Amino acid sequence: MATEQAPIKKNHHPEAFKGEAEVHDHPVETRAAAALQGLAGGTWYYVGTLEGCGIYKSFDFDATRVLWVAKMAIDCDGSGGNPYDDPYFQPDTSLHYNGKALNAEKVPFIVVPPLIINCVGPVVLGCMGVCVNQRKGLATQTVTGDVGPSSKVGEASCECARRVGLDGNPNHGGTDGHYIAYMIWPGIAAVVDGIHYDLQPS
Repeated sequence: MATEQAPIKKNHHPEAFKGEAEVHDHPVETRAAAALQGLAGGTWYYVGTLEGCGIYKSFDFDATRVLWVAKMAIDCDGSGGNPYDDPYFQPDTSLHYNGKALNAEKVPFIVVPPLIINCVGPVVLGCMGVCVNQRKGLATQTVTGDVGPSSKVGEASCECARRVGLDGNPNHGGTDGHYIAYMIWPGIAAVVDGIHYDLQPS
């Protein structure tokens, strides 16, 4: 886990989706804060960088939060089969619901690297989140449903991609642009589309 750096201070309500952010003079932090455009208020601490994307955590508003702005690769793993003939398909996901892997075709879940799981105390798998396409202004609630490679960040299910206006095909969908904002609330179980997910310790 990286050593915490000087915090980013944001002076906007956590539900605001516009406005400017006051940041310290750190190139990664400045870029991330500008991209977030006031998505989340509070004081944010730098955790580390993956694929050029800064990852930050906050303990304000009586909750732990983690956020990052990155690309979106498509994860079609899980119980929905492999309709796209994805060569990287796996039939399982880290989080299970009713004893089964999640279905990437139906569940808007996001994928996190081990760095995010290890940077906070509360449980990450099964926690609630939000994913925002900042170019199209589309957002969806999410569940944190899978753990990805330690060197990569910015991945979500086929259904999550579609809900924020992107192609959900793992072979050519998603986006390489770093304009997808992800925020999760570790320790708070997700409720998405009326389904209550359990927190699952890693």
